[in-house]
Amino acid sequence: MEEKNIQTPAAGKKKPVKRRKKKPNYIKIALWAADAVIAVVLLVLLVNRISLNMGAELKVSWLRTALEAAEQETETAEAEDLVRAQKAPMIWQDTIPEDASELRLVTLTFQLQNRGRRDAEMLGVTVRPLGGDIAVYALTGTQTDIASGSSGQIEVRLLTTEPVDATREVTVEYYVYGVKYDVTVEA
Repeated sequence: MEEKNIQTPAAGKKKPVKRRKKKPNYIKIALWAADAVIAVVLLVLLVNRISLNMGAELKVSWLRTALEAAEQETETAEAEDLVRAQKAPMIWQDTIPEDASELRLVTLTFQLQNRGRRDAEMLGVTVRPLGGDIAVYALTGTQTDIASGSSGQIEVRLLTTEPVDATREVTVEYYVYGVKYDVTVEA
C-alpha cells in the first residue's frame, strides 16, 4: 500500500477573515445628543438668570415733608372726602379725628434711579402703616416703567395722626422681564 500525503488548504495558508462593519449604536447616539441639548438649555437658562440679576438694580432715595392739617385746610378736606368715600388708594382706618389739630399731611417722595441694564417695569409701592396712619390719599408714579439708565419718581401722600418724624416701612416693587423685585426702605 502506498501512502498518500494529503494536505489540506488550511494547513499552509490562512484564509483572510472578513470583518463586518459595526452598526452604529443609535440609542447611544440619541442619548448623547439629548444630554448635549439639555446641557445647552441649562447653560442658556443660567446665563439668562445671571443677566436678569445684573439688570435689576433700582436705587431708591426719599424725601419726607410734613404739614399740620390745620395749615392746609383745602387739601385736608379733599383727603378726608377721599377716605370717607372709600376712594383713597390705601385706607387703614375709617374714622378720622374731628379735631384737625391731631391730623398731619405727610408727603413721601421717592426718587428711583435705574442703574441696571434692563427696564424696571410696573412700579408699585406698599406702605406698612403705623398705628396712627389713616390712609394714603394720593399716589402718583406707580404702574409706570423706568428705562435702563434713567430715573423716575413716586409720591405717596399720607393722612396721619403720627408725629411728623415717624418712620414707616415702604416697599417699592418692580418687574424685570416678568420677574418681581422689591426694595424696602425706612422712610
